[in-house]
Amino acid sequence: MNNKYEKLFREKASCYHKTNPEEKSEDFLMNKACQKVGLYDWGDTNFVAALRKLLNSFREEGGLNSYGWFFIHSFLTRYLCGRLLVQNQVKQYHEIKEEKIKQPLFIIGLPRTGSTLLQRLLSQAPSCRSLLYWEGLFPAPFSQSYTQQGVDPRIHDAEEFIHIRNSVVQNINTMHSSYACQPEECFLLLDKSFISPRFHVLFDLPDYFDWVKKQDMVPVYLYHKQQLQVLQFTTPHRAQQRWILKDPLHLFGINSLLEVFPDACIVQTHRAPLQSLSSLCSMLTTIRKNLQNKGITDQLTKETVLFWKNMLDNIMQVRQKYGAERFLDINYKDLTKDPIGTVHNIYDYFGLTPDETATEKMHEWLLENPKNKHGVHKYSSEHYGLSQEIVDQYFSEYCQRVSV
Repeated sequence: MNNKYEKLFREKASCYHKTNPEEKSEDFLMNKACQKVGLYDWGDTNFVAALRKLLNSFREEGGLNSYGWFFIHSFLTRYLCGRLLVQNQVKQYHEIKEEKIKQPLFIIGLPRTGSTLLQRLLSQAPSCRSLLYWEGLFPAPFSQSYTQQGVDPRIHDAEEFIHIRNSVVQNINTMHSSYACQPEECFLLLDKSFISPRFHVLFDLPDYFDWVKKQDMVPVYLYHKQQLQVLQFTTPHRAQQRWILKDPLHLFGINSLLEVFPDACIVQTHRAPLQSLSSLCSMLTTIRKNLQNKGITDQLTKETVLFWKNMLDNIMQVRQKYGAERFLDINYKDLTKDPIGTVHNIYDYFGLTPDETATEKMHEWLLENPKNKHGVHKYSSEHYGLSQEIVDQYFSEYCQRVSV
């Protein structure tokens, strides 16, 4: 990371322990977003209750340090800006709701199973498009008063936030690298509704998570779809491209996803749970150590194992309900051994049509993005109290079914 940016953001973040209580409220963040983009019409305000619940949990049980509050303020303000921009766009162009999201392809599965690599390779075909990081933050253009001639300020703003993330969460790039103009997970769309298990997974918010489990996820996916419609409408030359989308936490809302996107195609990635969960515990520990004052206990591992066991149990039931033909399984070992061949198998299975340049573009992407480009992510299963015996206890049925 640029040392100038790191010093700037860490100095700014260090002041957040002085933040007044009212500055940790939904009213403060919403006003801040309005001032930033010069828009004030929120449209449907059902999201406010969820935002209030989330912020209350951060205050009461999050144990955030100054860097944590700086990160949350930065992220949630951008989410709110994104909502204002989307509302402004749909208010002006009623035809947006007619945009068809045809046969989107969703990549799901345990975290740390190669889904980022898979999404970025699949997106190389001209007939496909992924959600770029800046598009996910800001699906609609800024208002004219906020536009800089010749430069889309949304890209600049996304780059600034990635600099913030990389500054306050040390070494995060070795675990999950993000770029403003590269594909990113659907959390950038889903979490704008502020009803998401992700906030608990990252920050340990049990009361908030208990509340999330009782919520209807269909409105969350309807808003996810509306953001895709806005993106499609504002780029009509790309309207025929198939969406390549991914997020491990689609496992949580998979029933709602398939209700909102009834023709969705699903790729499920698989890796031995001992490796994937050890890697995930390492990443979560890094995030919490940097952003929270709360100590890291063995409870992190226990909750992580139970959470993802429940996610995998849920998807097995859903697969039985919807039929095997809707799903394609991809093994992490096959993907890393032959990434381009694996991608072409997916193209063939779901009727995607890459042209002759797709393979060349995938080769170029792999050369430009070698494994461990940002350093080696080192972790040990024993360090997090994980063992093959624990995996066998919780994931034996899953491992047998998918041969990992």
